[in-house]
Amino acid sequence: MSNDNDSMYNPDYIRIIEKTLTHSLTDYTRIMALRVDLRFPVIDNHGDMPTCFISLDKVMSRFIDSLNAKLKHYQYSKIKHKQRVYPNRLRYVWVKEQSSSDLPHYHCVLIFNKDAHYHLGDYNLDEPSLRTMITSAWYSALQLQLDPITNPTGALVHYPDNGKYCLNQNSMTFEADKAILMDRLNYLAKEHTKIYSSDSRSIGYSLS
Repeated sequence: MSNDNDSMYNPDYIRIIEKTLTHSLTDYTRIMALRVDLRFPVIDNHGDMPTCFISLDKVMSRFIDSLNAKLKHYQYSKIKHKQRVYPNRLRYVWVKEQSSSDLPHYHCVLIFNKDAHYHLGDYNLDEPSLRTMITSAWYSALQLQLDPITNPTGALVHYPDNGKYCLNQNSMTFEADKAILMDRLNYLAKEHTKIYSSDSRSIGYSLS
């Protein structure tokens, strides 16, 4: 991030991202950070679209709670099948933004122990992949049905190209890799399209 653009970023948000990343690196030698964008469905004016997801202050809490539950269930399933299980504590940062649409959207980074979760998985939402867990957690937060047949990709969840980043503290390039990751995650701290309001949060993050 160049100094010429410093005014375009929220320094408090940058510190939150750095602190969250540090917490993960304190627990795990290798981590995987995943960028995810979460959106709401288009609301029609015919009165037949569910509106419960418009509780904006709670939707991200529901998403994180649902994802954590799915991650734990995935671990229990592996234990049941006598497969090796690695510890994993989900850490995250999300920011709320809104441009010209009626509803906001969210940019997130989800951070995992790389030994526990590395492969995102393909677009088959019938498979118990990390992609399936994240996508279905968002639909659960919206209280919407995710149908792998009629909605096979879970279109309300977007995984940016090249949005998976891995850090290994034993690597000789660790510091350089970390600097590159932070530079990319600073996108979440950009001021453009941010919503600052005393009525609702514009950022959320794991506390420890």
